[in-house]
Amino acid sequence: VRRAVSVSTANANTAYNDAARARAHLSGICFVIDATGSRHHSWQQAQRTQAEMFDAVKTAGNLKLSIVCHRGERVNDLGTFASPDEAKRSMGEITCQQGETRIVGSLKAALGKKPSTIIMVGDCFEEGFSDLQEVCSQLAAQKIRVYAFVDGHDSKGQKAYKMAADLTGGIFQPFGSGLDLSDLCVAAAVFDVGGQQAFDKLIASGHAGAKALEHQVKRLGGPGPKLLK
Repeated sequence: VRRAVSVSTANANTAYNDAARARAHLSGICFVIDATGSRHHSWQQAQRTQAEMFDAVKTAGNLKLSIVCHRGERVNDLGTFASPDEAKRSMGEITCQQGETRIVGSLKAALGKKPSTIIMVGDCFEEGFSDLQEVCSQLAAQKIRVYAFVDGHDSKGQKAYKMAADLTGGIFQPFGSGLDLSDLCVAAAVFDVGGQQAFDKLIASGHAGAKALEHQVKRLGGPGPKLLK
């Protein structure tokens, strides 16, 4: 994330309230976050954005959050949180560490939490594509979508994040340069909790993240393995 961000809190809150009424059961989102050294240059701003993101979901009601991050060639399961404030505090203690990515291992850890959606944030990929394909097929079998939000222009990173979204019936979207990560995450959470009706209300409010994802959300099919080209 390369610039300060702002979230339309009033619009998001309205959509979240509609979404919370739409689903009585807990909806779970697992964040898989890259905290490797390549993100060090923008980590301070990324942390502010992530804090705003968790603040924006406070009114979601029936929403539980979990966080898995990878750094220092390790997977760190930060746990599942009863409130966005707890998630924000835990994520705020994380610093970047050098080492290759551990996205596959992080997705495996997320799979064990059985969320409805995984939001994956990062900038690169330093693992095997066949391993990524395998874990994404497992996610698809459990009907767990990956919303893959990538920072920067690393070609291998973009390919991997798009693959994760495609194989699970999710969404791929670069962010930065006018499109904020926090807005994307709010839009994804509204759709996860309230479905198309709540998402459409967020679009109608002029929310930037919802508008950016509108066409991809409309063509979402049932999750399932897809053939690679």
